Amino acid sequence: MKKHDDHLSSVSKDEPLLLETLASSCNDPNDEMSLKCLNIAKTIEHEQNKDAFTNTDPKLLANLKRIFSNIDFKHQGLVEQINGERNDRKSQAPAESKKNMAANSRFQFNKMTETLTSKMYNHLENNFLLSNKKALFLNLRQYYLSQKMDPFELIPVTFHIKEGVADQEFGRFKDYYVSKMHDSAEKNIWIIKPGENTNRGVGITICEKIEEIEQILTKETVHANGKPKTFIVQKYIEKPLLYQRRKFDIRCFILVTSINGIQKGYWYQDGYVRTSSTEFTLESLDNKQIHLTNDAVQKKCDDYGKHESGNKVTPDQIRFLNLRIC
Repeated sequence: MKKHDDHLSSVSKDEPLLLETLASSCNDPNDEMSLKCLNIAKTIEHEQNKDAFTNTDPKLLANLKRIFSNIDFKHQGLVEQINGERNDRKSQAPAESKKNMAANSRFQFNKMTETLTSKMYNHLENNFLLSNKKALFLNLRQYYLSQKMDPFELIPVTFHIKEGVADQEFGRFKDYYVSKMHDSAEKNIWIIKPGENTNRGVGITICEKIEEIEQILTKETVHANGKPKTFIVQKYIEKPLLYQRRKFDIRCFILVTSINGIQKGYWYQDGYVRTSSTEFTLESLDNKQIHLTNDAVQKKCDDYGKHESGNKVTPDQIRFLNLRIC
């Protein structure tokens, strides 16, 4: 999934991701890119005047072993020595155990290089466009517009505000908010979400008064890393589909494989329903345990697990109890 830079020339000790890039690129000992990666690794070692891989994340060590095994066997002893020193420092094993470990190290090394020829991730790396709230909205909007469709016929009315109350987009939001004040069919309730760098329900607020929204947009303008903070201001769904009068979301799983450059996706049919602990109401907008089904929010509720174990319902449970989502 990564994009590899063929022109890498140097790296500092503060850039450990390069080592993973090297590990995922060096597969063929006769390949020009593989040799280039090896030369970069040697350059790193020389510039830092110490072994470049001593402080490598243990999760990457197997891939680094594969690099040196496939490209240059003379480095095998070096990698074994590094691994042995790491284990010595961590476990302080008895002398006899160390001796046995050293005797079997070559077998262990060869076994690992034979089996660890691929990688597995529990997330799609560098694909924030699917999980970043700002990017998700922008991609949905772009897709519907490309199909000559009105995005807000399919998703709630949404504004991406980048510069607080001074943003032109906030002016458009304010005009829309005022127009909805005279609409008796629904309330004027909005959900405000950080545009980026957040999960587990952190920073999400539900408001009805525009003064509260303005305060949120002006209170914090930068993230902890110094980058500007943006916001998604979205019309709250006031009549959501409910499960036993409580909010829920549906969690599903997909396995994505990439073999010889061919990508395939596999959908796991049995996901699960994640529920809130408290019955839905619009009378208490500041109670996140009513409105957010994130487990990080719900587990703090006194009624967590009261209705379902871990606030989770499997499809089999729904079918067994003959329940309907209503």
